[in-house]
Amino acid sequence: MQIPIGVSELAAFVHRRGDIDDRAEDPTSAREGIEAQSAYQTRLKQDRAEYRSEVRVVRDYQYESITLHVTGRADGVAVEDELQGSRLLVEEIKTTRKQPSGLPVCDRSVHEAQLRLYASMLDSKSEVASIVTRLTYIHPDSGEPHHFDQAEEACDLDSFFEETARVYCVWVRDVLTRLEERNRIATSQEFPFETYNENQLQLARHGFVSLRDETNLLFEAPTGTGKTMATAFPSIKAMGERELDRVVYSTARTTGQQAAVDAFSSLREHNDRLVQVTVSAKDRVCLTPGAACRPEECEYAKGHFDRVRDATKHLLRSGKVDRSAIDRVAKSRKVCPFELSLDVAEWSDVVVCDYNYVFDPLVQLKRLRSRLFSRVGLLIDEAHRLTERVREMLSCEFDLDLIEKASNEAQSTPAGPLIEKVYRLLVSFLDESLPSVGESVRDEIDPRLSIAIDRLFESADVRLRNITELDVVDDCVYEFLRFRTIATISEEDPSKFVWLLSRTRDERLIQFRCLMPNSWINAVIGDFHGSIRFSGTMSPGELFNEEHGLEGPIKHAKLVPDIRRLSVYVVPDITTYYNERGRTAPDLARLIENIRKVSTGNWLIAFPSFAYMDLVLDHLSDADTSLVQRPGMSLVERDEFLNQISLDSAQLGFVVMGGVFTESIDIEQASLEGVVVISPGIPPRSLERERISSLSSHGYEIAYRRPAMTRVVQAAGRVVRGEKDRGIVVLIDPRFTRSDFSRYFPSHWEPQIVKAEELGVHVQAFQAQAKK
Repeated sequence: MQIPIGVSELAAFVHRRGDIDDRAEDPTSAREGIEAQSAYQTRLKQDRAEYRSEVRVVRDYQYESITLHVTGRADGVAVEDELQGSRLLVEEIKTTRKQPSGLPVCDRSVHEAQLRLYASMLDSKSEVASIVTRLTYIHPDSGEPHHFDQAEEACDLDSFFEETARVYCVWVRDVLTRLEERNRIATSQEFPFETYNENQLQLARHGFVSLRDETNLLFEAPTGTGKTMATAFPSIKAMGERELDRVVYSTARTTGQQAAVDAFSSLREHNDRLVQVTVSAKDRVCLTPGAACRPEECEYAKGHFDRVRDATKHLLRSGKVDRSAIDRVAKSRKVCPFELSLDVAEWSDVVVCDYNYVFDPLVQLKRLRSRLFSRVGLLIDEAHRLTERVREMLSCEFDLDLIEKASNEAQSTPAGPLIEKVYRLLVSFLDESLPSVGESVRDEIDPRLSIAIDRLFESADVRLRNITELDVVDDCVYEFLRFRTIATISEEDPSKFVWLLSRTRDERLIQFRCLMPNSWINAVIGDFHGSIRFSGTMSPGELFNEEHGLEGPIKHAKLVPDIRRLSVYVVPDITTYYNERGRTAPDLARLIENIRKVSTGNWLIAFPSFAYMDLVLDHLSDADTSLVQRPGMSLVERDEFLNQISLDSAQLGFVVMGGVFTESIDIEQASLEGVVVISPGIPPRSLERERISSLSSHGYEIAYRRPAMTRVVQAAGRVVRGEKDRGIVVLIDPRFTRSDFSRYFPSHWEPQIVKAEELGVHVQAFQAQAKK
């Protein structure tokens, strides 16, 4: 088997040493590096006829059945005649504004290894009397070079190449051996559960075809139908059939990752050669919270690269690499847990991670696709959230008061005036476009803003992170960086981006907003070898395909409505339009109290906003005994709420749709009798949503109705989450009887229209049926 690899990659894998240092990034742009290196090479070729630049080198190394095909271009090569005979000079050129003697070991070790590999790959090395390798660092402004020469022997260079290649080949051989055994077992691997429903089987079949044929499947199946395993299993079967090398399971929330981890762990029980890793957010796994990623502040950054390969090998052998395993090995081997998880992911079969590691242009993992794992399938859980999440990833916000503060705090650094320049341009834009309190929208901004931000990032202070010990400056620089990134993406279709301006007495905001991220979603998913988007809330599928910019099959779980298990009641005689809420709040309070009187279990009462919830609570006689969600609840307070609503105590839990208690959480079904959803909760009109609405014939649906109804169905989905569960959903508002709203209902719902005064009777009838 031939494996091609570049010199740079080979050198970094085998020879990188030293510390992690967030200041290690060189303050030189790629353009500056190319220009400085080219000018230097041109001067040398003019002065020395024997000097050649960009010399292509190739060398193979055979290890067992592996042929490592190493290629690269030496920056400079010269065979010079001297008194003692000819001398071979091999040069590697780097551009830096740092002092070359102070370059971190993590960089210098790779540069030196690259140079020696280039020299070892030149045939002429055995035809000369002496060999000198030269590592040259050039300052991009002055063009001044600093040389570091080293005398070499041809035999030593050959040994260096062979040992470097051998280390890499041994690693690859072990991976290939594991993959071959993984695939052999997966070929005959059976579904891990003795019993499964028809919907699981159909989803698994459709999923396998999608991953095999590189298409984009959209699947809707309610919670409890086993869709997590039904997507995980076919991805492993596709590996067994040599149709797939790796699968990435992407989730919208951390709470959704555990189901994926459990599913693949079940599959590992029958295929111990399968390696799965969970990539968590850096701040969640950091072992020294608050410390910078520098050797003097973090013991796990110091010497990280000296030990990380052995730590990676250890975890790969263990197979299941979850957060606790990463934490344990990181502590024992003294390496950064986050960087360790990324290294393990590069060689794993299953990567479980948040959406941002796939879709966020600032943090997406480029290493998800590699030489041995080129065909990567993508599973997207809770795909109803994808549009909103990616829209936020492609948007940024400039808080002018924050930027002004950052400018003042950074004034003592060279970056201070550059931040001030950005601030003044933003203030000028806001004052001209929105001189008084209010909101406004603009298609373009002063082009000088992009130039000013580019100049800021050319500053050595920003690139060397000398100013980011100031948190407010760090926040601003990160937002400027996001703007630079998404501004480039927006050039593909400027109509899908807009500037939103807002001014109040206390705040001045300028936002660059993505209105429709479908082109970016399409581009990202297009790099994968097929995808499966799935959720319990994916109707109508055609609308989600448009939002995601994709074409592909749309499938729904075929569930027969069973009102003995799930009864859905629509109450149309209480209106919840915004201007009617004050008048109908007492009616809602009476309905809720009637539910309490006949309840035998707990109920969630879901509102579109906290203000509306408080309005109705004021009309309840015993609101003080109810559980009430409040803004900004701590993790402890959330857990207490969930514990209380899971007790068998006939409690009412008042929550807000779209929040933590109506999506991505499981409530003890034995104690949850029903969910009341009050109002479709259509978002109020806004400048941003109006622009979204204008982008397509389905614009109103995408901007207003679809997000609202997704929250409705998600809230209702907290009840009946397993095959044996039973429960009630109550939808309050006449709009739920209209087809333009009911088209968003899951296919297994069979709504019954009832009057508010009759709802208690229907609830009691459902309870009586349950006792039979």
